[in-house]
Amino acid sequence: MSNGNSVASKDTAPSRLSLQLLLTSAVLLLAVYTFTDPRSISNPPVSYVLCSKEGNNVYTVDSDNSQTQCIVVVGAFIADRGSLSDITGRWNKFSLDKLIFRRPSLETRFIQSGAIILPGLSDSHAHILEYGATQQLPLEGTKTVQDTVARVRNFILANPDIHNDTSKFVIGGGWDHTIWPTAGWPTSAHLDEDPVIRDRPVILHSKDCHALWASSRAIKASMPFPDEVDGGVIIRDGAGNPTGVFLDNAQELLRQPQPTEADLVQRFRLAVKDAHASGLTTVHDAGLDPASLAFFRRYL
Repeated sequence: MSNGNSVASKDTAPSRLSLQLLLTSAVLLLAVYTFTDPRSISNPPVSYVLCSKEGNNVYTVDSDNSQTQCIVVVGAFIADRGSLSDITGRWNKFSLDKLIFRRPSLETRFIQSGAIILPGLSDSHAHILEYGATQQLPLEGTKTVQDTVARVRNFILANPDIHNDTSKFVIGGGWDHTIWPTAGWPTSAHLDEDPVIRDRPVILHSKDCHALWASSRAIKASMPFPDEVDGGVIIRDGAGNPTGVFLDNAQELLRQPQPTEADLVQRFRLAVKDAHASGLTTVHDAGLDPASLAFFRRYL
């Protein structure tokens, strides 16, 4: 009998120990789940799976130039790729980590029909702050010089602080005279002919940022000008008077109010917003303005 009891005791000891460990683990797990305040856990990044309903339309541009159907986005990173079934199988299955941190299943999003997904693109030549300035009064897409002038007039009328103060500079850009039906450059006269614009300082950047189109008031406030500009051109009439357009380095001759820090931040954010909308994830600024470089060092 004693031998039997001794054997039974040896057999049940490991079982009791295992049961105690299991119960202890369960209690600890329950305590972690129950008493962990979700607000005390750093907010997990937004996660979702982005797919094409039309097959493998995600171009990875890896060494094999492979394509796939879906990518998993976790915050600012791509964490996985594969078919929708493979992705959901890997990411939506039950796990202890998912239970403790209460992580929801991935949301599935689909791109539009006919669309593709590419890695982020890089623009090697841009003028970031100058572009942002033009987007405060965007002139891209205007079909004629008159259409452009009308857009400037409507901008003034839509902004009472500018409309009620004729001394405020009107800054915009994006115009492209090469798509207009008339030949030649626009002139100050085109702006001055409009009664709403007349007698206001107006400076408009061209689409490529290599030209400024200015009103007569903006030009008069910047005179006198040199006869020649190293690396730049002042467009003049037969009598030698400026007609309203300043090219390349001649743009620096036009006096403009210095942008505030808030102006620079707004311009930068506008440029970044449009860059992201176009799939650009890196941009090289081609400008040499020390003030712009100083801003980038402060802000980035």
